Amino acid sequence: MDKSSHKRLLSLTDFGVLALIFFGYFIILSIWMYFGTVDPQAPSAASFSDEQNIFSIVLELILLFVASLYLFWRKFDFSVLDFSVGWYTLPIMIAIILLGGGVIDLCIYGSYWVKYGVSPLAYFSTWDSTIGSNLFGCINIWLLLFALLNGFFEELFFMGLTFAVNAQYRVVAILASIFIRFSFHVYQGLPSALGIALMGLVFVCVRQKVTSLVPFVLVHSLFDIFGAGVFFWMYMAFHS
Repeated sequence: MDKSSHKRLLSLTDFGVLALIFFGYFIILSIWMYFGTVDPQAPSAASFSDEQNIFSIVLELILLFVASLYLFWRKFDFSVLDFSVGWYTLPIMIAIILLGGGVIDLCIYGSYWVKYGVSPLAYFSTWDSTIGSNLFGCINIWLLLFALLNGFFEELFFMGLTFAVNAQYRVVAILASIFIRFSFHVYQGLPSALGIALMGLVFVCVRQKVTSLVPFVLVHSLFDIFGAGVFFWMYMAFHS
């Protein structure tokens, strides 16, 4: 097929269909879990069982296959998705971790501080350096595979396909993507979901200057393994 016949930009309808393919199931499940849970928690991927990680891997691979079929049918030009790596990749990742993780921390710890009147540092001080070894002890091949795939799965849509929407509707698509990111994380509790949505806004701001999807994918994968935040790890680094 002549590459000139490929479609470089997506319509708003394409965006809606892809949003349903990627996140329809997760949004419904998240909302159901939120209203069915008395006190939602904010688990990291490291707290999931191997069976849960394997199920998620299989499901996301199936959804990626379905999305790929749709994009091929729509003659989408996949070359608009930039996965290049350069000297800038690591500095951008560090910036995203600090900015995105900091925003999530402000929402989560700030909400509990306001609600309970207790500084998060009071909780940090009850932990010790053994948390690092305990956390690394939870990492196995299924967690790593899930984290890498999930980072790719989500940021392919949010930082890739969303920005491939026709410029006339791109702002609408970006705003919708932030709401989608919020909606399928509400099972973790509203403060956490809000923090993740605002982290998505940070990603969007950085994405205006960065075309490569690699930094976003890798940071997302790291957050899946270690938790999305920086305050606790900075505290541990200075108090170890």
